Amino acid sequence: MDLPHCWFLAMMAPMLVQFSIKNYRSFCEPGVLSLVAVPELDGGSKLDENTFEAGFGLRLVKSAAIYGANASGKSNLLKALAFMRSLIRKSFAEILPTGKLRTSPFRLRTDSLDQPTEFAMIWIDGGMMFRYQFVLDKNSIHEERLYRKPSASPERPGEEEELFHRVGLDVSMGSGFAEGSALPKGGFKRENALFLSYAAQFAGPISKQITDWIGNMIKPISGLDDKLLGSFTASRLADKQWSDEILQLSQQADLGIAAIRAERLSGRAEEPSRDS
Repeated sequence: MDLPHCWFLAMMAPMLVQFSIKNYRSFCEPGVLSLVAVPELDGGSKLDENTFEAGFGLRLVKSAAIYGANASGKSNLLKALAFMRSLIRKSFAEILPTGKLRTSPFRLRTDSLDQPTEFAMIWIDGGMMFRYQFVLDKNSIHEERLYRKPSASPERPGEEEELFHRVGLDVSMGSGFAEGSALPKGGFKRENALFLSYAAQFAGPISKQITDWIGNMIKPISGLDDKLLGSFTASRLADKQWSDEILQLSQQADLGIAAIRAERLSGRAEEPSRDS
C-alpha cells in the first residue's frame, strides 16, 4: 500500500515558531521547518482559520502538512526533532560520561562525515520568545547558545538577550540567567552533555521552564514505526463513533481501506504508556 506523501503537524500552545537542522541524516544543507504564516493564508477563502496572532509581530499556523516523495526526508525531520528533544531532556542524566552521542551526519558526501551537526529551535512560551541552538558530533557538544526575547511593551523594548553561550566546556552566562550563579563552581565537565540539560538538574526557573516545554509540547510520533500508541489506537477503533471518523479520514486520503473492524485478542500483553 502506498501511503500519502505527507506528514501532519498539529500545533499546541505554547508555540513552536521554527526548527532547523544541518548535516543530519538526509539533510546535508540546512533544512528549516517554519510555522510562520505566509500572507497568502490570510487572503480570503477562510484559510485564515488556520492562522493566529502569536505576538512578537508574528502570525503562525495552527497546523502544517509536509509533502514529499518517499525517501525525501519527511521521517528524518521528525527523527531530528525527537533527537533534539531527547538530548535536551536526558543528555546529562542518562548518557555516560564516556558515552557517544548518536548523531548521524549526512553520508553521501565524504566531507560531511567529518563535519558537526547543527540543531536550532525558536519558540514562544510565557510571553517570551526563546532561541536555542547547539552544534555537536558523536563525541562532544562544540557550541551551545540560549537567547530570550520579551514581547515588546513601553516598559520592555523587546530586545533579545543572550542567556548563556557555551564553547567546549567554557560557559559564559548573561545577567538574565541568574540561576547560573547557583550552579556548582567548576561542576560542568561533560563534553557529551548539553549545558541546558545540566542546568535543569538544579531546577532553575528558566532551564526548568524550557525542559518542561520541550517535554510537554514537543512529542514527535511516527505512525509508521511507533508502537507505543497501539493501545490508544485500539481503543479508538473499538469505539464506533471514532472508527467511523477514522474510516472516513482514511477514505478521503485514498488509502484503499473499505472497512475497519476492531477485534479483541486474549493473551496479549498491554503495551507501555508513551514517555511524556
